[in-house]
Amino acid sequence: MNHRLSSILKVVISIGLLFGLFYVMRDEYGTIVSALKKTNLSLFLAAILIYIINITITTARLEALLISEGIKMPFFRLIELSLIGFFFNNFMPSSIGGDIVKAYYTGVVTKQKAKSYVAVFMDRLTGLFSFAGIGFLALVVGWNAVTQPAVRKSVLVFVILSAIIAFIALNRTAANLISKVLIRVRFKNIGEKLNKVYEMLHSYRDRRKVLLKTIALSIISQAAYFFVVQILFSSLNVPVSTKVIFLIMPIICVVTLLPSLGGLGLREGSIVALFGPIVGGDKAFGVSILLLAVLFIISVVGGIIYLTSPQFRTVKIAQEEENLL
Repeated sequence: MNHRLSSILKVVISIGLLFGLFYVMRDEYGTIVSALKKTNLSLFLAAILIYIINITITTARLEALLISEGIKMPFFRLIELSLIGFFFNNFMPSSIGGDIVKAYYTGVVTKQKAKSYVAVFMDRLTGLFSFAGIGFLALVVGWNAVTQPAVRKSVLVFVILSAIIAFIALNRTAANLISKVLIRVRFKNIGEKLNKVYEMLHSYRDRRKVLLKTIALSIISQAAYFFVVQILFSSLNVPVSTKVIFLIMPIICVVTLLPSLGGLGLREGSIVALFGPIVGGDKAFGVSILLLAVLFIISVVGGIIYLTSPQFRTVKIAQEEENLL
């Protein structure tokens, strides 16, 4: 029942946000449609190709974490899992997330379920840390590239919060203090679960080689994703500097992690809210539609792989969801 309610809530949030965004942009429909009709197809296809490269890099990151847990799987099989996970994350109205699918199936194949969940969870966390790293570098290099006060404040708050979280995660004294606080939260065992997650993260503090490798791969993959967005702006003949893209996109990526259907609605709204003051709301909305099209095309590939893979059973995967924490 909780799974069903969660799924319904995500769908309602995404659809509600999309409808709200379409309502706000109602006076710009003509301009948006006209711009989309002039999309440079070659650049759009290039964006799809770079996004596929991005998925390949994130798969290499997952492989490195699995190896650190003593788990080996063929890289091509991991690519399949990444695409299926992408499909679940973006277009399945279900509480079964892509991370759960990857962790479950990896555990089934390797017979090492617990370690599979640890590796997949750390894969997501290192991705989050990369947002902070890119945001910080962009802040240092390109602060003057954005003149809008609201956008500047958003970037600054994001980087400061990320730095605080990174310090808490990697400082041993802070780790002990946080663990003692979390274990006291007894409502539905939330404290115990969060403490388990925190200890999992902190245990990688002593695996510096694999941690540095996965964070480096995360930064490269996120940079590829951000270049996809820049190419989509170029496909509409809207020039946006790399500095601006790298300042704003980490914030958008974090916002899309809030409850929704794969960030649907949140992603589009954030792009309009943060890029709109710079390039115009109509152009920002057009890019959000193109990005959604890229995600849809790649998700369809993942969906086809999933439908032609009889070894997947979503009912079983759903039963394993709680093991992610």
